[in-house]
Amino acid sequence: MNEGKEVPTCSGSTELGKWGEALAARYLIAGGYQILERNWRAGRGEVDLIAARRSDIVFIEVKLRSDRGPTVGLESVQEEKQARLVRAAHRFLHTRACPKGQPRFDVICIRYGPTGWRLDHWVDAFAPLPSRRRPRLRSGPFAR
Repeated sequence: MNEGKEVPTCSGSTELGKWGEALAARYLIAGGYQILERNWRAGRGEVDLIAARRSDIVFIEVKLRSDRGPTVGLESVQEEKQARLVRAAHRFLHTRACPKGQPRFDVICIRYGPTGWRLDHWVDAFAPLPSRRRPRLRSGPFAR
């Protein structure tokens, strides 16, 4: 979890989305990630952020919500969205020379309001194949 007081003043959803993705990218860079791509598209699928850390390649979905809106979290990335992300990631891996590590799918959820924002980073949020792994919320700064 990460928190701050910098709150967007823009009202358009496109501008807010860019603010959220930029905030998520800054958070990842501070944690030792290298951003490879932003808003990478493949057909109908889009990956908000693609990053590398150590030997891993990480596909990241960023969810941004007002604190007055519906809840946001891991449940906001439904199976259909997961499938689109997996297909896009598959295409990315086949078109690029990437680190040899295991690809993973993370979700970053940002809630914002008049008093500030809160960022939660779900590591291994979902697996491309059925798995019994449970996602975990990072408990400390840049913990793995």
